[in-house]
Amino acid sequence: MNSRCTALILAVDSGNEEVSSLLIEKNAMVAKTQADGCTALHIAAKKGYFNICQKILQSKQQFDVEGKNNEGHSPMHLAVVNGNTSIVELLLKDKSTVKEHLLYLAVKSNHAGTVNLLLENKASCRYKDENEKSILQVAIENKNIDILKSLLEKDKKIVNKTWKSGHTALHYTVQNSYPKEIIKLLVDYNADPSKEIKKEESAFDIASPEIQSILVRAIDLSWLEGGIIHTDVMKKFLERHAPKHFINGKSKNGRTALHWICHHGKTEIVSHLLELKADIKEQDENGETPICLAIKAGHLDLVRYLVKMNYHTTPLYNEKTFLHVAAAEGKEDIVSFLINNGAELNAMDNNGRTPLQYAITAKNNNIVTLLIQKKADITTSDKYGANSLHWAARAGDLGILKHLLTLNSHKQFINQPNIYHFTPLDYANMEKNQEVLNTLQQVGAVAKPPVDKKDERGHPLRLNHAFHGPPQPCHQCNKQTPIYFHCADCAVVKCYECVSLTLGQ
Repeated sequence: MNSRCTALILAVDSGNEEVSSLLIEKNAMVAKTQADGCTALHIAAKKGYFNICQKILQSKQQFDVEGKNNEGHSPMHLAVVNGNTSIVELLLKDKSTVKEHLLYLAVKSNHAGTVNLLLENKASCRYKDENEKSILQVAIENKNIDILKSLLEKDKKIVNKTWKSGHTALHYTVQNSYPKEIIKLLVDYNADPSKEIKKEESAFDIASPEIQSILVRAIDLSWLEGGIIHTDVMKKFLERHAPKHFINGKSKNGRTALHWICHHGKTEIVSHLLELKADIKEQDENGETPICLAIKAGHLDLVRYLVKMNYHTTPLYNEKTFLHVAAAEGKEDIVSFLINNGAELNAMDNNGRTPLQYAITAKNNNIVTLLIQKKADITTSDKYGANSLHWAARAGDLGILKHLLTLNSHKQFINQPNIYHFTPLDYANMEKNQEVLNTLQQVGAVAKPPVDKKDERGHPLRLNHAFHGPPQPCHQCNKQTPIYFHCADCAVVKCYECVSLTLGQ
């Protein structure tokens, strides 16, 4: 310590709170500096003496809280560099301003708590040092995942900013072989692996096969998922990157490039992808193929192309056909096109359901009418014995039900039970739909006493169906089966049959 040290500076430097407080109370001058230009506040901020800092700031003396020492550092600067977050917060409350460079210093010093505090106080993530090095680059170099997350969450646009060197964060990370966790994080925040630097190289071009498999996850997130798809640009990208690591690579939700291109209805690009051997049978996490997405999005031109190229014979998930999906999704123009091009009206999926039954479930009267006009069979039952009237009673659409009842063939199966001995009237009763119930009874539907038939374990078939039957279409969102109704109406607190059936399985 030099000769210019005051008693207060000596007390603060040694961390003696009691003596420091006493001197401040006796009006020891807090603005006095030692030879290096540091005041008592500089020293306390640097060493993390919160109580002493607080005491100095509470003194009634006039002094410059943002005053700089001989090296140009303020108390705030020293607190940030040394990771004394509580003191940084204290200084901010005392109206110290958040200078642009402070966040850079906190990131460089690897102090995550201080970084988060400064971000909460609207510090900018766009600051660059005298060498044009960005805050994001510094965080990458420090390999601090938590700080990187905080920066990217605060300002998502910085992930694809081009640096003075021409790099983006992703290109720089791949080129310098940073940990895979950092690359994955950048990809999660929509880093664009196809963006080229000055040498016309993208992150894809310089990545190892292992890293390429990570980068492909970004494709749907960066521009395919958002629909920002330009045919010429996409073709150029495919020519450069497709064969090796793009065509059938999957993103986080299990979708390939072909899924997204079909979803957006880009027929020309779909054609190009198929020429490059993209797998049109590939399923995403929901079991949906690219064709399913094209139909669900209503892209008639793309469906026309796929039919022309004979892809309509490609099985979809659960053995559905194009017509099943179009009917279920209410795409009338696609349904009409498919029928006119020879689609099998009574094709069954793996549950034995027909396109007509899906249209009934979707409550689309126009498609139901069209299918019936084209001679779809309303008497067909699925693998559980449910016919069109069962599905109409479940769906509860009175218009569709009345339409079906105008057909003479309804009389032969108005009281037909399914394999669990439920009739259409039973389902109307379960749904508590009085209009449907009355309509069915007016044309001869009658309530039948429950059939006390048992399964191989001795449980009633109706109760077995309640637990293990297929989800009812009117409750597909939450996967309810008749057990919903059984339990809702069960008057017994501890239903022996329910418990025994569950345990028996």
